[in-house]
Amino acid sequence: MKKRTWKLIFIALIALLVIAMFLLPVIAKKGLVKNGKEWTGRKISIDDLGFNYFTGTLRITGFKMFESNDSDVFISFDTLLVDTEPHRLLINEFVIDKVYLHGLDTKIIFEESAFNFEDLIAFHSSAGDTTSANKEKPYHYKLSNIEISEAEIEFDNRRIENVTVIKDLSFLIPFIGWNQKDASEAGLRFAFKNEGYFESLVHLDQNTGIFDADITVNHLYLDDFLKYAQVYADINSIHGILNTHIRVSGNINEPENALVSSRTDLFDIELIDKNDKKFLGAERVTTVVKKANYATQNYIVDSLILISPYVYFELKDSTNNLLEIVKMNLEIADSDPITETDPENQDSVSSLYYSLNTLTIDNGIIDYRDDITGQPFDYHLSEVMVNADSIKSTSKWVTIYSDMLLNNRGLLKAKLGINPADLFNVDLNFSVEKFQLSDINIYSNFYIGHTILEGDMFYYSDSKIRNGQITSENKLLVKNATLNSTKKGLYNLPLKFALFLLKDKNGDVNLDIPVRGDLKDPSINVGKMVWHTFKNLIARAAASPGKLLAGIVGGDPKDLKAIEFTYLDTSLTEHQLKQLDMLIKLEQKKPELKIVLVYYNDVELQKNAIAAMEAGKLYYQKTKKDYLKNEERFNVFLLEKTEADTLDYYLACRTLVTPELVDSLSISFDNYRFTQVENYLKTANDSTSIKILPGKAEAPEQTGSMPLFKIEFSLKEE
Repeated sequence: MKKRTWKLIFIALIALLVIAMFLLPVIAKKGLVKNGKEWTGRKISIDDLGFNYFTGTLRITGFKMFESNDSDVFISFDTLLVDTEPHRLLINEFVIDKVYLHGLDTKIIFEESAFNFEDLIAFHSSAGDTTSANKEKPYHYKLSNIEISEAEIEFDNRRIENVTVIKDLSFLIPFIGWNQKDASEAGLRFAFKNEGYFESLVHLDQNTGIFDADITVNHLYLDDFLKYAQVYADINSIHGILNTHIRVSGNINEPENALVSSRTDLFDIELIDKNDKKFLGAERVTTVVKKANYATQNYIVDSLILISPYVYFELKDSTNNLLEIVKMNLEIADSDPITETDPENQDSVSSLYYSLNTLTIDNGIIDYRDDITGQPFDYHLSEVMVNADSIKSTSKWVTIYSDMLLNNRGLLKAKLGINPADLFNVDLNFSVEKFQLSDINIYSNFYIGHTILEGDMFYYSDSKIRNGQITSENKLLVKNATLNSTKKGLYNLPLKFALFLLKDKNGDVNLDIPVRGDLKDPSINVGKMVWHTFKNLIARAAASPGKLLAGIVGGDPKDLKAIEFTYLDTSLTEHQLKQLDMLIKLEQKKPELKIVLVYYNDVELQKNAIAAMEAGKLYYQKTKKDYLKNEERFNVFLLEKTEADTLDYYLACRTLVTPELVDSLSISFDNYRFTQVENYLKTANDSTSIKILPGKAEAPEQTGSMPLFKIEFSLKEE
């Protein structure tokens, strides 16, 4: 009897346990719905809640959390499945095999200066410290197969009256692990809806707080961010792909001291304006940040590289297309307080340090348009190259080199030197070659009433700005120019007749256009100054400093411009000695004068001449005749030796002579010229301060130059 009684009791207990297990989800659901606001800070609604005790699976459907007004829905989802392994808690492991969330729908509102979830943060922050004080063995967390399907997030920025909706957001996180025994590690990876992925890995030493994190974004399409971009710019579309890898290291107790390094690549960037016209783009933009430290205001960018960038720039009456595209929200700007610099904190402001080690622009394109004259003027700049090194906040001087193709024909080379801390101290040196004058017929017709039928322009400029004072020396060479007068220009200039008078025996026009002025004076316009000077030079020749200096020593002004050689000269001639004597006299009579001889030479043209000389020696060995006096027979000799169908004179000569010999002789010729000039100056005056310097290899003056020492004058105090 007793055995039967115990059996009935056991069955009853089991039945009660089953009933309790069955009713527990129902009770839990009612408790959450009834006490949701008290427990979580918001009213909650649930359609169904169930738990499978055999598989450890929790299922919630029809979940809603309401706004603080208890009527509007803040966050909801259709289905949440959580597959756990409760028995693993016995070995201090919290394991979730799967989390599946379907139909997540949330609305984030930003109004004035607050978000619609800040009350939730405040509620849970004030719930008290629930950290256990015991020293129990910590849990290890393992979360697998975390999946969100068909989620929708709406961000309502009421401050700027813009609503951004992200629909059909789905991703899968295969695994997140957190080992809390000694050092912690967390990994996260999920795929984007198109292609690509997000990946992160975090290491944390909980004892010291030291951490490092690696974050990777691969193949993120910028198209999805169009709505955000349209808040700030009037554009129809944005295209491109983002890849980035970011590394952050520091201490969680001092997050402001974290060090950040990164590499970011943008591919196939394209921005389209409201007229469906591309105005910005690039094949690739790469930025490598070596170190960024917010606390110390220390930012080091290792490189910024732009491959095939594109810009469309249209100049209008009082604005341009780029300013029209970019939205300037004055209301928001005015609402932000303006912080004045505290004199006591000026050291913190001045501690900012930045460095860009390498700036490279490769194969850029700029399309320019204006309608200043009433007709659209279009100009195409291509093959734009820019190179600069060591741009630092502490730099006293930064040099930038650039060259580009002008309207598919002309070539521009430029060198810009600038003091980053003082924009009123600048050096600008550039050259323009083979510029087709007919390209600017719209301007020439409008301003000076002439149509340029043909002609090439070569322009060389050497400009210096010191303390706002501009000194610019500009040389203009016009070859084979022919004009037609329309007599409809704003300025009645006798340009056609002036060109006729100014042409030399080769039909070329050489003009010097000096410009002087104070750029700190708001009434000064450099363009107008150049134009005014040019107009004056049409009627008369400008005076040059060399004339005054030549008068002091009784010489020809031309002798104080450059000491010139032919490509095969090494020894000093009587004329060159006379030029050096003039410099010695100038130095003695004007001790405050600084004299520098800068050597320029087009090495390739010199090598051509050397190759011709050496080929001439071969011709002499065969014929006993001078190749210079027997040009026709020498050409036949070159054809025979090279077995060519047509003659390329210098190519044939260089074919017959070993490159090593040509290179060696070219270097020797340059060295001989340097030695000859230096020795003569020291012999004439052993205390001379005249300096001899090689010109920069990338300097525009090297192009097409005969061997020469350009004579530069300045004051020693400068």
